[in-house]
Amino acid sequence: MVMFTSDVASVMLGKLSGVAAQLKRDIPHLVQQHCIAHREDLGISDVWKEVKLIRDIETLMRTVHTVFCWSSRRKCKFQEIVDASECESVAIRPRNEVSWLSRHFSLRAIIRNYNPLLEYFEQDKDTDPVSKYCHKKLNTMEYRITLEVMKDVLSELASLSTLLQNGALHLLKHFTLYEMIGIWIAAFYLLDPTAGEKVCYQRLGCFSDKPPWAGIPGRFLGGLPNSPESMNISFTLYTKETRNNSQVISAIHPSTIKDSHFCSHRKTRFIVHGFMSTGKRGWVVKMCLLLVEVEDVNCIAVDWAEGAKGIYISAVNNIRVVGAEIAYFINTLMKMFRYFPSHIHIIGHSLGAHVAGDAGRRIRGIKRITGLDPAGPLFEGTPPKVRLDPTDARFVDVIHSNAAQFPTVGAGIVNTSGHLDFYPNGGSIMPGCDDVIIPSKKGWSHKISIKLSGTKKVRGELNIVFHGTDRFTKQYQIICGLLHQGNIYTKYVDVEINPRNITKIEFLWNKNIFTLLWAQLGAEMVHIINEEDGHV
Repeated sequence: MVMFTSDVASVMLGKLSGVAAQLKRDIPHLVQQHCIAHREDLGISDVWKEVKLIRDIETLMRTVHTVFCWSSRRKCKFQEIVDASECESVAIRPRNEVSWLSRHFSLRAIIRNYNPLLEYFEQDKDTDPVSKYCHKKLNTMEYRITLEVMKDVLSELASLSTLLQNGALHLLKHFTLYEMIGIWIAAFYLLDPTAGEKVCYQRLGCFSDKPPWAGIPGRFLGGLPNSPESMNISFTLYTKETRNNSQVISAIHPSTIKDSHFCSHRKTRFIVHGFMSTGKRGWVVKMCLLLVEVEDVNCIAVDWAEGAKGIYISAVNNIRVVGAEIAYFINTLMKMFRYFPSHIHIIGHSLGAHVAGDAGRRIRGIKRITGLDPAGPLFEGTPPKVRLDPTDARFVDVIHSNAAQFPTVGAGIVNTSGHLDFYPNGGSIMPGCDDVIIPSKKGWSHKISIKLSGTKKVRGELNIVFHGTDRFTKQYQIICGLLHQGNIYTKYVDVEINPRNITKIEFLWNKNIFTLLWAQLGAEMVHIINEEDGHV
């Protein structure tokens, strides 16, 4: 016997009477090793406890479980909703501190039952405060994105934990510590999202989850889009002839376009909605009716509500298929009527703005794209190919109305995205709009830039800590993910300390559980500029 592996329970590792201590009396050369699967779980627990948003989500998970675990009446009512929605339900699982994989199973149950849960709590929110709490949390974009990201991460870690428990532990006795590090390297590459997958749809082509669609800073976790059939994408035509009515037209069935009031001598406006919205009613229809009232145009409302609902990251993945469908529709117009892209104007809100950008990349020469508050989460700071960009049309104009750093203060993209960008009232707070995330700026704005030195590529989190008088300290994250030697990482932060009172600034690199033991990282340069007076 050369190695003893266990968790950290005192019965195993007690200094005097633990199993390891007793074995060492008879086998002095015995190597004592902490179970890798258990160490992985402890690492997850540390993150789970440190991140407030994750703690809040754990509270939500426990609350949802409590709602159903003691009431057969509630279970039956929930099951009726599941059966009516034709969803495949998963039993709501508890979060158990002892069970290593309980986080994974509990979170998976919430996501698989997401829409039925939302409907259940919607019905009772006015009479039951617990239902009101659950409905509010489940209906918050911040929670939706975090749930999806946590699902991807925990799914991979659960697979790794299962592998280490079931398939690899018997091999450890043949490995030295150096060789064991090789297991972590292999595991790291197994989890690397840049390997990529793809899905192909007839007429539209193939879609990959390789970079820049995933595996890059700000968009580490990605996925593949759903099929156009599952999203039930539709195009509805409004003209001066249709008045308050409309005509459903389809590029798959060109005769519907030929038999409609579509006129090839008119300009055409496409209106594309965003996340959790629809193109069959509401503001999209009102905008089309107003446009045909004031000008002689074809107005086409694009509906992809089935692809825009549910988890936010799924809707983000779906925009490429919607953009491809719009491009296919425009190609059909070009073939049928020799229609020119220079007669087309696409107007998109939120994710719809990026849908417009995707269509513009596929059909060159579109006259104009208007972005109405393009979505920020998973688009801020990403390459132009991923988001709305000035190259997507001859003229791109953008109105930023909820533009601030998500998730703390806003849902719109901050950076300029067109030839002409408007920031009315500063671009963040719109008086009278009570259904958006309202930002609240605190402190002094600083631009922080860090140039890295050390290991060529590592993963982890970069932080800057400001120390001030009266023992005040505050830590700010600059970036989290894959870090490259020599790269410069920049972020704007609002520091909650007067620059005059700063006594020390500290650079921190927080490794994650897959970081190689010998990896080193340092700051070759830390550049901090006070935005108010330009002081460095």
